[in-house]
Amino acid sequence: MKEIQSCTANDSTLQHLQRVVLNGCPEDKNLLPNDVMPYYQYREELSVVDGLVFKGERLIIPSSMWKEIKEKIHQGHMGIEKCKVRARGI
Repeated sequence: MKEIQSCTANDSTLQHLQRVVLNGCPEDKNLLPNDVMPYYQYREELSVVDGLVFKGERLIIPSSMWKEIKEKIHQGHMGIEKCKVRARGI
């Protein structure tokens, strides 16, 4: 968890997103930084807890960790359904 917090702190998009979530999202999507616009449709579901950004109960993984997380999910690949279960459990 500490590694994810550290990578989140170093991810410019997630830092912009944290500021938007904590300060309130503007009603006009065009007032958002470009890198945060894809999250606009989920603005009501976003929260920040202990420096981590969540969409509902799901943690938003920093882009620098995508490869590592994907490898963990696919480790010992036993089919798509097993990978989905593993992904939900990480």
